[in-house]
Amino acid sequence: MTDGEQPEGDDTQLEGDDTQPEDDDTQPEDDDTEGLSETYSEPEEYDPTDQFGDPERDLVSTPSVRNPADSLPSPDEVDTEIRQTFWRAVLLTNVALAGTVLGPVYAVVQGDLRVGGAVTAAGVVASVRVYQTVRAFHRRHDDEA
Repeated sequence: MTDGEQPEGDDTQLEGDDTQPEDDDTQPEDDDTEGLSETYSEPEEYDPTDQFGDPERDLVSTPSVRNPADSLPSPDEVDTEIRQTFWRAVLLTNVALAGTVLGPVYAVVQGDLRVGGAVTAAGVVASVRVYQTVRAFHRRHDDEA
């Protein structure tokens, strides 16, 4: 092969070669794209809430229920002894729970067995007092019935 010759089947142009390639079908025609935009349009955007319909009309109505709190007496009508016993038991239960849980945690984390043991013992004593308070309340009110 000499400098000015091209190998067979090679469509590339050499430098200084002013001849055009014979194949003109590779260039797009602008006339066809205008017709496509008129024929095909972009689809509408999907709205996922369309599948649910109208919730005001389609949902089942809930039945009305009587509020059980309406039948309870007001706090002023509750016997003073019952109210005091209840709040005493609530307070002692909170002390019992905090002492029996936090006492061992304090003893393990801080390494102070004396303070952790004292807090645990206070929790155990408070839980015994809760039991005694509730038991005495039931004894008093079972005798009345």
